[in-house]
Amino acid sequence: MNDDEVLMLAQTRMVAAEPLERDLAVAVDAAVERIRVKVVKLCTGWFSGDRPHAEDVVQESLAIAWQRLPEIRLPSFQAFVIGVARNRQRSGYRKISERLQADFPEVAGELHDGLAVLRNEEQEEVLLDAMADLPQDEQIALYLQYVDGLSVDAITRQLGLHNRSGARSVLVRARRHLSQRLRDALAYRGHSSSFFRTSIG
Repeated sequence: MNDDEVLMLAQTRMVAAEPLERDLAVAVDAAVERIRVKVVKLCTGWFSGDRPHAEDVVQESLAIAWQRLPEIRLPSFQAFVIGVARNRQRSGYRKISERLQADFPEVAGELHDGLAVLRNEEQEEVLLDAMADLPQDEQIALYLQYVDGLSVDAITRQLGLHNRSGARSVLVRARRHLSQRLRDALAYRGHSSSFFRTSIG
């Protein structure tokens, strides 16, 4: 049986509240592991090369998908896992937006005044585009600080930095670059920078 057939059979057993036979349980484990490897590879790119974080997100997404297996329309288990992981990523970027606005007034002006003219889904798209265009170390630093809540020292260690300022300089650059990327993204969508009340040089 291929992976889809294995999961369909497991789904049938779960819907009927029947236990999985030993051979089927082994086959399910193997199928889920192959899916995990594929999705981790995809998610690592979403999370700027941060493989450990991608693995954690995928593991949680797999657990959710397994619980929902009886109601998932197969064969779409892998697509469901990817969808859950994607939502986690987007939720993370929303946290970044919210915390940047709360912690850094100079960036808050850019985010609030410019994005406020857009619908919620457009705000998310603009932020995702702006974040995706940042250098990898800046993306990871922002994510570690505003989603995982790590301190500057912890981020310095995570990034393997040995310079005097550590991650602090990376975060300063990231906020400055994010502000400019937001300007560019809004301008591309036809919104003038006059929407901004503040200006970052």
